[in-house]
Amino acid sequence: MNKFFVDVNWLKDHLNESNLVILDMPYGMNEYIKEDDNEKREYNNEHIPRAIKIDKEELQGEDSDLNLYEADKLKDVFLKKGIDCKTLLVVYSDGIIASSRVALAAYWLGVDNVKILLGGINSWKNAGFEVTAEIKSIVPKTDFGCKVPRRPEFLISTPAEVIKEQSENPNFVLANIRSWEEYIGTKSGYPYIKGTGSPLGSVYAKASTDRVNVEYILSEEGNFCDLDQLFTEWKQWGITKDKEVALFCGAGWRAAAIFFILKENGWANIKVYDGGWYQWTKYHNRDPKRYKIQVGSPKTEEGINIIGEE
Repeated sequence: MNKFFVDVNWLKDHLNESNLVILDMPYGMNEYIKEDDNEKREYNNEHIPRAIKIDKEELQGEDSDLNLYEADKLKDVFLKKGIDCKTLLVVYSDGIIASSRVALAAYWLGVDNVKILLGGINSWKNAGFEVTAEIKSIVPKTDFGCKVPRRPEFLISTPAEVIKEQSENPNFVLANIRSWEEYIGTKSGYPYIKGTGSPLGSVYAKASTDRVNVEYILSEEGNFCDLDQLFTEWKQWGITKDKEVALFCGAGWRAAAIFFILKENGWANIKVYDGGWYQWTKYHNRDPKRYKIQVGSPKTEEGINIIGEE
């Protein structure tokens, strides 16, 4: 079983390994909207020694529906940062969401040894370890070492793929890891997503309270919660290890964190519906009869209201 999460002492002990690359996503605690974070850390001012900066714009954009870019484009990004499939890659940020997003891109692409630093740079500083403003020189790689994406099975990219799985695979579960309010449609959760609700057929996986955390599973300090109790609650929604579970959130960031937590805890049939609620609303607006939305909870007496039915 892979160990994806490491603490600052582990990183300190491995800091001088020759094949180590550390990626820093300096994206603040309010991971999505930089203007919301007046104390956003600047990479040029402080980062962990040997760390190389990576920005979200290198991984995704509006032109990809906020999905991860195609594999060849991502491969070039990682090669330019000196990363190939055999690299020991450690990713950190100011919160677990951004670092997990970078890690998912690398893992999907084919990097064998991907680690996420628990607690991010704050845990590093709280442990008394030094930070630096020195910019590390990068030695690019020219050969990634494997065909990309090496692990295509871990991503679902479009709503059409979701609907295909729902209609053809009785073992498939589309699991919403957004907040309860986002799931039932009382709020969007995002300033740039106007629609509320969830894709038809999705179920609730308790994980987060808003778009910048997964606090029911992992605290900002990097401490795991009672996963057995949480998984017991998930079971009531049909989310179990034997199912093929596709996790989704707004645009794949929270889902990336949950993906690695489940992988580390023995969930083999896990994937991320990358487009999430952001992409589903765009498809729904174009074709509401095909890409239906549910509002409410199927576990209440009122049930759900389906938007898009005739």
